Amino acid sequence: MAPLDASSADCVEASLEHFLDTSSRPCRILIALSGGGDSVGLLTALARISARRPNGGIDLIAATVDHGLRPGSRKEAMAAGRLAESLGVAHAILDWTGEKPHTGIQAAAREARYQLLARHALANAADIIVTGHNLEDNHETRQMRLARNADQNVHGMAEAVLLFGAVWAARPLIGVRREAIRDYLRAQGTPWAEDPSNANPTFERVRLRQAPDGRSPRDFTALMRMRRQRMQAAARLLDVRARVIGLKVGLVDLSELSPNDPALLDALGALAALLGGRDHPPGREGRAAMADFLASSGRRQMTMARVAFDRRGDLLYLQRENRNLPTITLAAGKGAIWDHRLRIANAGEGGLLIGGNPDGEALIDPGCFDGLPARVRQLALSTGPHGRWSGVKGPQITPFLSGCDKFLPLERLELGNVLAKLMGLPHFPSPIFRHQA
Repeated sequence: MAPLDASSADCVEASLEHFLDTSSRPCRILIALSGGGDSVGLLTALARISARRPNGGIDLIAATVDHGLRPGSRKEAMAAGRLAESLGVAHAILDWTGEKPHTGIQAAAREARYQLLARHALANAADIIVTGHNLEDNHETRQMRLARNADQNVHGMAEAVLLFGAVWAARPLIGVRREAIRDYLRAQGTPWAEDPSNANPTFERVRLRQAPDGRSPRDFTALMRMRRQRMQAAARLLDVRARVIGLKVGLVDLSELSPNDPALLDALGALAALLGGRDHPPGREGRAAMADFLASSGRRQMTMARVAFDRRGDLLYLQRENRNLPTITLAAGKGAIWDHRLRIANAGEGGLLIGGNPDGEALIDPGCFDGLPARVRQLALSTGPHGRWSGVKGPQITPFLSGCDKFLPLERLELGNVLAKLMGLPHFPSPIFRHQA
């Protein structure tokens, strides 16, 4: 990653040289090419570096996602393809097809974009995806998170993200200023396009970009180092002190731990999100509630974020509360994610009804919960999943790691691996590049 104060065009290739030097080779790199200045700078610089390193074990391909959301997007995607091919980089256009949502369009487009890129990477044996996110993108992301969470240590973008548990997407220009990338392109005489949505104040990021902000960008390297250390401490704590019983009851040993220990709060937040089927751990208010609960000798139970907390001395039990448990129907041979916590597949020949109603047959062996405190066991038995089906073959059930399944930031990798271990799943794949120190 380039120094954060690097603003000259020279830092574009320098950042990418550093990224390549810390990556395993040979490697095939998929460049996410939108046609905008950042991704065109990424493409141009990587192509130039690859040309200087003919035996460097670097193979480049590129892809542009056409979201089909506005006139002219196809023409822009084709122009991006011509640019890539002029640099000797094979290019593909990936179409986002199907019905588009009426609300939350940017979030939906982002998920669709990364899903299409991940599939293309896997289909073409790419080792990694790279995107052109820059320092200002990082700053804007932090500002948006600050608006939702008053924690001043909130981070910006991750250095890299594991997509759908399968392929890593890295941001090697995350420490480079937006204008430095454009200066680089001007020096190369390379044109780029500007997405009109980048000037649309309907979107929060655009409003932030247009608002005057005289503050200097934060030292994101230090922020991410702090974040990574916190997540590593939380992972170690869970690995040593936690276990999950029957895929649904978490048990944590609290002995000699401070209720205000950030690692403990991070660990409990991650475990609660997993067992409650939430994509994100509790925020600032939730962390404060957990700290108050742990510090109060007279308070033994609480419910937060769909999870019941039950403390018995130094032992804390966490599990899904008995409220708003969904009911779903699966046709023969079909599967679904139930309650954002469990993958359930209908292996039978007839229909399958799944819900929290204890009138059906338990899909998790009730014997798993023998020996738990009576109240804890009763809740575990009452919250399912239970099923009704015909035939000999019953449903197949496996854990679903909410919060890790689509986007797993690099700094949470060790924590994600511990959560996977607690649920009996294999580790996530490691990136081909080394962590920043």
